[in-house]
This record gives sequence, C-alpha cells and structure tokens, in this order.
Amino acid sequence: MKMLFDRLFNNLALGLAVLLVSSPVYAQTSLLRNDMPESYIVQDNDSLWDVAGQFLNDPERWSEVWLSGPYLDNSDFIYPGDEVRVSYVDGAPRILVLRGGREDEELGPVMREQVLSSAIPAIPLEAIENSSTLNRIVSQTLLEDAPYIVSNIGDALAIATGDEVHARGEWPAGTTLFEVYRPFREHYDDDDDIMIGIEVKYVGFASIAAVESADLRRLLINSSDREIRVGDRLLVREETTIAATIFPSEPTLDIEGRIVAFLGTNRWLSSWTRW
Repeated sequence: MKMLFDRLFNNLALGLAVLLVSSPVYAQTSLLRNDMPESYIVQDNDSLWDVAGQFLNDPERWSEVWLSGPYLDNSDFIYPGDEVRVSYVDGAPRILVLRGGREDEELGPVMREQVLSSAIPAIPLEAIENSSTLNRIVSQTLLEDAPYIVSNIGDALAIATGDEVHARGEWPAGTTLFEVYRPFREHYDDDDDIMIGIEVKYVGFASIAAVESADLRRLLINSSDREIRVGDRLLVREETTIAATIFPSEPTLDIEGRIVAFLGTNRWLSSWTRW
C-alpha cells in the first residue's frame, strides 16, 4: 500500500513539474495566430500595431516575443522593406526583423540660391519686432551719472507696474519720461581689451509724478517687464528710429561692424563683419 502511494505521488510530482516547465512555452505559443504568415514585408503606411497583428492574437503583447539582435536596433523603428518573421529560441517563439536593403546617407546644411522675380517687398514692423530688444549699450560715465531708484513708496515687497518710487540724481531739464535699466554685463574689444560699453537690461518705463527736492523725484512705474529694484538706473527714453514699414535696400556705402555678444549668453565673437 505504501509502495502504491509513493508511486502515485511521484507520478503526480513529475506531471506537475512537466506542466510548470511547459507552461511558459505554451503561453507564449498561444500568442501566435494560427493563420500567421511565414514572413511579412513592412509596407509604407504600416504601424507597429499593424505588423504585430500579422502574427499575434493580442498585438499589445508584442514586447513579450520581440527578439533584439544584430538586425534590430529599436522595436519602435520599423521601416518599409523590412522583413518580419517568427523564429524559435530554446523552444519559445520569437519575432525578429531582417533589415531591408537600405543605404544610410548623412545629411547636412546646404546653401541654396534663388533668383528673385521682383524687388524685396516692404516688411511691416510687427513682423520683426520680436527679433529686436530694448537692451542698450551705454558708456560707464553715462550709467554712473544717470538717476537711480532709492526706495519704494508703499508696502509692496516688489516694485512693478502702478507702483511709485523715489529716485535721486541729476535730472535733465524738460524730460519727464524715463526707461528703467539694470546693468547686465560689460563688453570689451578683444584686440586691445578696451571696454566698448556696458550692456543694460530693460526692466520698465517710468514718468515723473512730482518734484520732491532739487535731486529727488517721485516717479510712477507705467510698465515693467520684470521686478524693478532699488538701484536700477533711469535713462532718457529713446525715440524709435524704425518706421512702421521697412523697405529693405542695398546700402550706398560699405558698412563694417563687430558682433560683440549674443543676447542671453556669455559668448563673444571677435571677428569683424561686413555688410
């Protein structure tokens, strides 16, 4: 009786072991469609879902049987002309891709010339104004002599549009409108290391609201691009010299200039540029 029981137990254990070993293979084999093709050539408009549907009952389980290999760089990049087929590795189904005959070509920027059929049309200012900036480059003397903000009037922690401030300095006669600037960085001539000027960043626009004393003024912040701070300088507002419509034309004389900096970076160019 004990011998019979031991034999039945051993047979049951062996059967369970075989079942556990074969389950993954069976589960993976059941993923495949009964009518799947021997191979499939990827077409122009195929998606990964389309290709997976050629072989699998459930295309979402594509990654379970995908086989990476020397012919496959990324499962998300399948190209027209690639051949997809099913193979078996250690008894388990695997889908692999054989790359179609393609040649890689390295591309780079090229210059194109196009003959103009007519004169360059007029350009409205609003089409290019986003490419301009209100930052200015001024001399160190002009910046040091400019009036500056000394305090905020009110309880606001940050100075912004609508706030009033006190500013001190020497005020030009007959001027009530000022642009608010903050020193940003210095620019030098790379050849002889002489300062070209100081770039100041535009932060807002203000107007005189009242004269408090000979050197003290109360100003209203009419607009601000960012928080205005104590110490920011006030420069006479420049009148724009750019018309509402721009008519591109060739200059009558050669013009030379130097690109001294890129906006928003700390890189400088030292070569002369001729237009």
